[in-house]
Amino acid sequence: KKGQPKFALEGYKRALKIRPKDVMLNYNTALLMAKQKQYDDAMKIARPLYDAGLTLPGLRNILVKAGKWKFSEAEIEKIKAAAAKLENVPATDEADAGSAVPSDKDGTEKDVSSSMESETNSSEPAEALTSS
Repeated sequence: KKGQPKFALEGYKRALKIRPKDVMLNYNTALLMAKQKQYDDAMKIARPLYDAGLTLPGLRNILVKAGKWKFSEAEIEKIKAAAAKLENVPATDEADAGSAVPSDKDGTEKDVSSSMESETNSSEPAEALTSS
C-alpha cells in the first residue's frame, strides 16, 4: 500500500516465493529495500539482475550513491574504456563558440549592424497585444 513500505515489502517477499524469477518483481523488491536503507539485502537481489543484463539505472544509482554498489570487473573495464574515449575528444574553445559572425556564401563577414538599426528604429507602431 502507498505510504506503508513495511507492508509492501512483505507483499513483495510473498510474491517472490510464487514467482522467484520475475525480473521486475525482484527489481521492485530490491528497490524498496534500498529506499528503506536495507542495502545489503537489496544488493543480494540487485547484483544478479544487473549481471544478467538489466539496464534500469534507478536501483543501481541508489546503491552507488549509498556507497554499497560493488562494481564488477566488466563494469570497471567499461568505465575505463569510456574514460579513454573522452580523453580523445578534442576540447572546444568556449570563447570562440559565442563569437560567430554571420558570413556570406564566400566566407566574407556580413555587416549586420545596419539591418539591426533599421529594425529597432522603425517608425511603424508596434502591434498591441490584445486578449480575447
